[in-house]
Formats: sequence, C-alpha cells, structure tokens
Amino acid sequence: MSAFAMTQVVVIGAHSKYVGIPLLEALVEDVFYSKIGQPVIALSRDASDIPVKSDRIKYVEWQDNSDLDKVFANADLVINTTGPRADWDGITEAVIRSKDRIRAYMPSEFGADPTDFAIQPVPLGFQRKTELAKRARDAGLKVIEVQTGAIDGDVGRIGAGFASIAGLDHQTNQVTFTGNPDNLFHATWNQDLGKSVASIAAFFGPDFSEVPDHVNIFSYAVTQRKVVERYSKTSGVALIYNDPVPYEKALQIAVEQSIAGERTMPAFMQILHVLTASKPGKGMFFTTNHRELVNPGEKYFKWKAF
Repeated sequence: MSAFAMTQVVVIGAHSKYVGIPLLEALVEDVFYSKIGQPVIALSRDASDIPVKSDRIKYVEWQDNSDLDKVFANADLVINTTGPRADWDGITEAVIRSKDRIRAYMPSEFGADPTDFAIQPVPLGFQRKTELAKRARDAGLKVIEVQTGAIDGDVGRIGAGFASIAGLDHQTNQVTFTGNPDNLFHATWNQDLGKSVASIAAFFGPDFSEVPDHVNIFSYAVTQRKVVERYSKTSGVALIYNDPVPYEKALQIAVEQSIAGERTMPAFMQILHVLTASKPGKGMFFTTNHRELVNPGEKYFKWKAF
C-alpha cells in the first residue's frame, strides 16, 4: 500500500442509492478519511440536495461535460456511480481528456464480471461497460473495474427486486428456479461495497499502481432457494413454487435475448437470473476475489453475512 499522501477523490452520482450514497457514507468515516486527507468532491445534478451531510464532502453541481472538465483538473481518483441512463460516453470522454491529471478511473461497473460470461454474445448493457472501460484503458488511463456479484441493498430483509434475480415473479408471487436452486452465487451488501471502494481510495492512492485492473468482492455466497425463502419470511408473502427450468434452456433464452439486443426489464432480470445459476467464473460466482486486498483480516469493517 502507498505511503500517506492526500488523494483528491471525485464521485460522480452522489444520489446513486445502491453505490453513490453508501460510498460517500464510507469515505467520511475516520478510518478512510484520515488517509484521503481532504474533502471528497461529489458531483450532483442538484448540489442543494445533499444525501450525506458532512463537512468532509464538497458538493458540486454538474450540468454538462464542461463541469466535469473543471473538476477533473484536480482529481486523482474518479469514481463513476451513475446508472445506465447517464451519459457514460460523455463521462468517459471527459475522463480521457483529463488523463494527464487523473491517476485512476473507476467506471460504473459494480455487478457481474462479464470477462467470461456464460451468455454469449455478452448482453448489451454489460458489453457497453466493457467497451467504455477498454476505451479509457486504451487511452492510457489506469482503470479499476470493481465487480460485486448481485447487490443487496437491505441486508437481512430481502426485497422483491433482489429476490427476482433468484427466480421470483413478484407480481404473481410465483417462483421458478433455474438449474440447481442450491448452487451458490455471490452478492455484496451495498454498505460493504461502499467501504471496499473507500478502502481502495484511502489506502492505495494517490497513484493506485498496486490495485489490479479487475477487483472482485462479495459479502456472502447464497443460493436462489435461500434468497426467496428469506424474502417470503421477511415479507410475509406465501410463494408458489413451479418446477425449475433446466439451466441450458434458460441459458438459450438469455442468449436469444442477447442476440436480439433486448433491453427490457424482464429480459435484464432473466439475464441476471441465469447468471446466478451459471458455473463459477461464468456469471455471479467469482473464482478469484480481492476481499483481503480491500479489507485485510476484516481490519476496516466486518463483511455482512446473509
């Protein structure tokens, strides 16, 4: 890890519920902020709407890419937490324009690792992330892609959205597993995600040369069955269980959707569901992980269990 030196951290997407807000909450914790050494810059469409109140955060309004250029002029680490509706191309180009200043860029990844997906061709949303990361890397930037498996936004109480990737149809309360419902996949509680990224910002800056290009983390491993059972228990909803769909059949449907370029929410959820059922290294179960890199011996925080 690098010796202490102040690091200017810029977070794009201060209001991102699953990544931006828990990241800002983590960055202002003493264990991380004491190493960063200066206020974090948080870019928001409305700087008067402050999701995390702290004098350790400076909110800056961001309306167009010229605003990004001004902020990036003094940035060491840029972390993009925006969702897919954001102008990712514009953000990437702004980062590239400031490549002589920015030490590292963390694009909006935070999910399944598409490096060796079971679903081929890689679905458009994941493909776009990969292409933009490559574009920045080819321009000479240090790019750190953080993957988390599924993101759990409310540890202990599983919501319908999270349960949907495990086979729940929350409109009918029916469950249809894919493949073996007792196969494991990885998931990360969003607070652990925030602390993991904050650890990278705090302990590996300002040059980030010791951080791999691909960082895989997770809070816990869980099964489709356990997720929907927890959802039923905490929500009080009785579920109807259908016969599981064979994995190869579900995979073929996802492949056809990927080839057709489908971008509907049902198609996206089908893709995520198949990834929870895919073999290790082919979806949401990592064969390598960097938990000890970001949190050696749970020195900075305790990983949340399912």
